[in-house]
Amino acid sequence: MNRRTSPKEPASPAERAPGGHAHPPAHKHPGGHTHDAEHGHGAGHAHSHEPDTYELIVRAARQVRRRWMETLEPHGPSPHEFRALKAAISADGGARLADVAARLRIAPRSATEVVDSLEDKGLVRRTPSPTDRRAILVVPTDAGLSLADEVAAARATHGAELLAPLDEAESAQLHALLAKVVDAAGA
Repeated sequence: MNRRTSPKEPASPAERAPGGHAHPPAHKHPGGHTHDAEHGHGAGHAHSHEPDTYELIVRAARQVRRRWMETLEPHGPSPHEFRALKAAISADGGARLADVAARLRIAPRSATEVVDSLEDKGLVRRTPSPTDRRAILVVPTDAGLSLADEVAAARATHGAELLAPLDEAESAQLHALLAKVVDAAGA
C-alpha cells in the first residue's frame, strides 16, 4: 500500500489539519450537519474550541445540577428524597409507595428506603388510606411542606440568576425549545 492509500493517512490535503496532523474526515448526520469523528465537533467547529449545542446543554445541566445540590445541602434531603417529598405533596391526601416509585422511576423496595429516610428526617409520615384499608399513604408533615417551600424559593432565585443574561423573549424562546426537546425525548 502506498502512502496515498494507507488507511492511517488521509488521502487528501483537505483532510489534514494545519501543521500536517491527520484527522479522520467529518461525516454527515441525518439532518445535514457534519460531525468530526475524532474531536466531536459539529461542522465549522472541527478546529475551534467553541462547543456544539449538545455540549452547551450538558454544561448548563451540570451548572443547574451543582446549584440544585447546593440548594438542597443545608436542608438535608438528597435530590431523590426531595423528589419523593414532592410526590407526596403533589398527591392530594398523600401518595402510595407505588406512586412514589413510579414518579422516581425506581423499584418499590427502593422507594420504601427513600420514604424511610424522609420519615426519619420528620419530612413525611405514613398513614392508612381512608379509601383502601390495604394501602399506606405517604403524607408530608408540616416540616416537609415548609422545607419544600424554602427549597422552591431558593431554586427560583438560582433559576433567575442562571437566566439573567437572557431578556424576556429569549427566556421564553429557550423555554419553548427545551420543552420541545424534553417532550420529544419522552422525559
